Amino acid sequence: MSIRMSLRAAALVAIVALASAPLAASAGTATNTLSVTASVAQNCTIGASTMAFGSYDPVVANLSTNLDQTSTIRLTCTKNASGITLGFGASANAPGGCTTPARCMISGSDYLQYQIYSDSGHSNAWTSAIAETVTGGTTTPTDVTIYGRIPSGQDAAVGASYADSVTATVNF
Repeated sequence: MSIRMSLRAAALVAIVALASAPLAASAGTATNTLSVTASVAQNCTIGASTMAFGSYDPVVANLSTNLDQTSTIRLTCTKNASGITLGFGASANAPGGCTTPARCMISGSDYLQYQIYSDSGHSNAWTSAIAETVTGGTTTPTDVTIYGRIPSGQDAAVGASYADSVTATVNF
């Protein structure tokens, strides 16, 4: 038994000695710096909601009173973006009889004129690109309020559902 114990003890001492021995010695070391770069280009996205005017009453409510509504355009641009403009194209349904700069919604052969404005007083028709201040970045989009108006006193058809589309464009 003592020979077995001696062999076990010797094996244990050899294992411990091998485990604690240093690995192959290094001849030396060298270092250098890894440069890491990235660039961020100015970019924007645009989101438009529906401008839903609701019911237009040419006989009573809107005989002499305009029907006003608002909508929101959401601009999300690179942080500190500059030179941003927001513009709107022509009315997709503007017939020859739709006077410029008015826009027209259509229902069959009937038209209902409207306009979009950049101000709540409805004095600045939005007919071209207007500069917008965009702050933040992708985590803080900028909401731009659009003001719409259907002028009073139009001869609208009963039961008609009028619609139009206008392309909104963000330039950056």
